[in-house]
Amino acid sequence: MKVVRALNNNAVLAQDEAGGRVVLMGRGIGFGSRLGDAVDAAAVTHRFVPDVTHPIGTLTNLVDELPLEVAQAAAAITHAAGERLRVTPSQGLLLCVADHLRFALIRLERGGLGAYPLQWEVAQLYPDELSVGQSAVDIASRELGVELPREEAVAFALHFVNAAFATEDLERTVAMTQRIKLILVVVRAALGMDVDDESMSTARFVTHLRYLFVRISSGRQIAEAPELLGLAVERTHPLAHRTALRVAEIFELDSTALTADEVTYLALHIARLARERQTA
Repeated sequence: MKVVRALNNNAVLAQDEAGGRVVLMGRGIGFGSRLGDAVDAAAVTHRFVPDVTHPIGTLTNLVDELPLEVAQAAAAITHAAGERLRVTPSQGLLLCVADHLRFALIRLERGGLGAYPLQWEVAQLYPDELSVGQSAVDIASRELGVELPREEAVAFALHFVNAAFATEDLERTVAMTQRIKLILVVVRAALGMDVDDESMSTARFVTHLRYLFVRISSGRQIAEAPELLGLAVERTHPLAHRTALRVAEIFELDSTALTADEVTYLALHIARLARERQTA
């Protein structure tokens, strides 16, 4: 392999044996490297190949700012996830974990790390992923010589949930995308108002729907929320609750019956959407 450009002391953009571009990381492989220099293959610890999610430009920008130690910690974390969860320790997962770690270190240095809003949900719905997320915090703290807050386990767990869903075939992913689009159309019509696709409430709703698809595919729907919560939501947000029931009918097209608790949480998100538009 030949160097195309040094990204930093520990990373280079290179041309592989087939003439394609790859990004390589390894201790000192970028130091003093020039166009056309041969890469010491024995020194390479990470090889990143561009794909649809990470085209070569995105890949080089990401690795250019990625310390080697962070990449190594991320590799150890993804390896642990692959051993203990139904996820593949893929390049995509490694890059997601590495990027999260990099920003976590920046926030930690600035004193900006704090609690995650989904702690309860993650603990209830994804205990296995959260357990590995707690191990990820330990790995990162040990490898990087810092003390990451325990709450970071929630973020790692969500990365693992996404990775597990990404292992599904393309047909299911396309079906999920179509269903989410249909759900947004139904919600807009039921509320009688436009829904801002770029608002935080819409983003949270779509994220909730994605995780709902994950829960359905793994047979882990919410079914333990307090009964009074459902009654209170139905009473205080009747329109949102009726809309949530219509959304539930969309899932029934695939012979999937949502639990009453899932309907309740859908209603809460829909109520937030309605409230946001009313105050806009």
